[in-house]
Amino acid sequence: MLGQGGTISILDMEESTFSVVVRSHLDHVNDLCFNSASGGKLVSVSLDQKIYIWNSENMEVQTEFTTQNDTATKLATSHVDPTVAVGFKSGFIRIFDLSVEATGKLVAETMIFDSPVSDLQYSPENKYLAVFYKCCRIVIFSIEKGYQPVKNIDYEFPNENYFSLAFSPDDKLLANISSNANNVTIWETKNFSLKYHLDLTGDIVSKIQFAPNGKDVVALTTSSKLKFYRISSTFASELQFNKDIYGVTDLECIDFAISPNCKYIAVCGREGVVKIFDYFMRGAAVPSCQAFQGHFRHPRRLYWSTDMRFLFTVGDCNGIFRWSFFGDRNMPLDMSKHYEELEPAHPLLKVEPGEPTFNHDALLKQTNAQIDD
Repeated sequence: MLGQGGTISILDMEESTFSVVVRSHLDHVNDLCFNSASGGKLVSVSLDQKIYIWNSENMEVQTEFTTQNDTATKLATSHVDPTVAVGFKSGFIRIFDLSVEATGKLVAETMIFDSPVSDLQYSPENKYLAVFYKCCRIVIFSIEKGYQPVKNIDYEFPNENYFSLAFSPDDKLLANISSNANNVTIWETKNFSLKYHLDLTGDIVSKIQFAPNGKDVVALTTSSKLKFYRISSTFASELQFNKDIYGVTDLECIDFAISPNCKYIAVCGREGVVKIFDYFMRGAAVPSCQAFQGHFRHPRRLYWSTDMRFLFTVGDCNGIFRWSFFGDRNMPLDMSKHYEELEPAHPLLKVEPGEPTFNHDALLKQTNAQIDD
């Protein structure tokens, strides 16, 4: 039996039993998150004003909530305990406990701005919750202080379509898309002072993410390009450009997600295909990948399970897909060393050993010789 509530049920006339075998959202799924500390529960929110808590093993709904007169827009999961933060169109932030005893109990709520929540992220060590509002303000909440705000970040010339936040794996940096969506700012979390600034004029950035190796910052642009930057102790005041990867999807790339072991990148685009790339994007001309198709329309979000057994995708309609992943799930022995060495920049002028670098005439002669050659 197909019910109006998006359910498929079985009515056994002989045994006089009625059981629901499939539940579904009735409208677009806005977001999905995976919480490993709760035993692998999924949480999904939708335009149908429903919040579902799922068992990720059998995909059965364990708990559901109705958010009357408000719509949940974004989700963030804690990395150390079974709590999930839900952002709403009204600007409310509500915190749910997913533990067995609580079964989705509301434990806290707060509201700072009367503006939709466009993104929110927990820091890896569970010190902070960062919230990006559509009014182009970022608020940092201290979890230790009971979700009290400790920092506001504002910026001018906003782009109302693209919002993204990301904490570094070591909890020391927070990155966000800023002015015109062609700038990225990165803050130190110890005092939230500005650490790095990336000016990507010519590109529109739709998402940013720190790689699990703690060395790379990856930015996705609306032109289906992935841009890699390196955090280096040698260049403490700026990020080093690593590489551009063009055309990761045939049409506009909507989302990407780096695997927890930093060996793969999953991407999805408007052509409706999910692609899995090698993280280092190795290949002669175009990086090799595997492509999979299942959604009726294009996927909108990608999520890895912590153990990498599954990749979850959210479709443009009401579909949630769980893909079994059969690639290499082993973690590197030292994640901090799992990165690609940058090729050193070749200097225009070569200074011979023992030659004083301040000898202007010698450098000028060498430059002219290179031009003549």
